[in-house]
Amino acid sequence: MNKDIAVSNNILALARRRKKKGKGNKRSLMLKMVMPMLSRENGDKLADAIKDRNPSAFKKVWDEIKNQIAGDLERTKATANQQNHRLTAEMVALVSESVP
Repeated sequence: MNKDIAVSNNILALARRRKKKGKGNKRSLMLKMVMPMLSRENGDKLADAIKDRNPSAFKKVWDEIKNQIAGDLERTKATANQQNHRLTAEMVALVSESVP
């Protein structure tokens, strides 16, 4: 019986740990990803394009930023999927240990 309690406590701990990874609201997460890209070299290029009223230069830089963000999101998604699979496997292993 103690083993069942330990297994259920471990499953709850894993579930709680999983929830904490997405701290912050959606807007905060978006700003954390986008703002650094606007304050670097890309930010200067965008500012120059706006100052020069050059839409093609603006579009080129904006597309570069967009592609960088999309790439980051793809890598983050792949990492999250791997972590979810690992956590699911851990939960299955814990449950199977408790089954006689």
